[in-house]
Amino acid sequence: MKKFAVLLFVLAGFASSSIAQMGFTVGADAFNSYIWRGGKLGKAAVQPSIDYLSPYGVGVNVWTSFHGENFAGATTSEIDYTIYYSYAFESFTLSAGYINYVASLGAPMADNTKAGADFVGNVSEVNVGVKFQNVLLAPSVKVYKNIAASDNNKPYEEAMYIEAAGGYDFELSGDYKLSTSLTVGLGNDTYTKDGDLGVCNVFPKVSLPLTFSGVSVTPSVGYIFNPSAFTGADDSFVVAGVGVYYAF
Repeated sequence: MKKFAVLLFVLAGFASSSIAQMGFTVGADAFNSYIWRGGKLGKAAVQPSIDYLSPYGVGVNVWTSFHGENFAGATTSEIDYTIYYSYAFESFTLSAGYINYVASLGAPMADNTKAGADFVGNVSEVNVGVKFQNVLLAPSVKVYKNIAASDNNKPYEEAMYIEAAGGYDFELSGDYKLSTSLTVGLGNDTYTKDGDLGVCNVFPKVSLPLTFSGVSVTPSVGYIFNPSAFTGADDSFVVAGVGVYYAF
């Protein structure tokens, strides 16, 4: 998707399953649908990942999604490789990331411009963002821009996605809290039915983080509204699931 490779600043905690804890974190998310930035792209999904964050703020992540008929056949439908960097100031955090998305297990990370024989498509993306952690609602903004694509994914080459988010935690009894968040995303190109920049993801969500013997278990439920959904695609739906992670 891209024609240049620049490392930009992105939000610490760049994805729903991303982990901002130093050291290794392993785990998986399970959702009723495979959701991609406001679009429902697959059936029930199981998404394992492994993440390592160094003391210097540099991290790597490998994330896989099994969904729909591919999951029933034990075939990997997507695997993403990420390199990221974050730097925390007193009141805000800047970070940068590079992601290579491939459509089958084992596709080489360096192959950003050609479609190999063993996978359907390969897309590379950089992102930049900022999060204000000491401000009410902890607002954040991040921008994702494609920079290279395999031949089969050329329609994605110029795509861009901008996301703003914020949230608030309500303290419950004991050590429990209810986390609420709202994400609003704008996209162009393949994100919208007309290709123009427009709102494609309005996503309020509620989650309940729990911890058992060092294992974090977080059930969540949310609702997505996509006013730019393609004709025939769902423009509103419920997203529910649970994430289970262990850090060491």
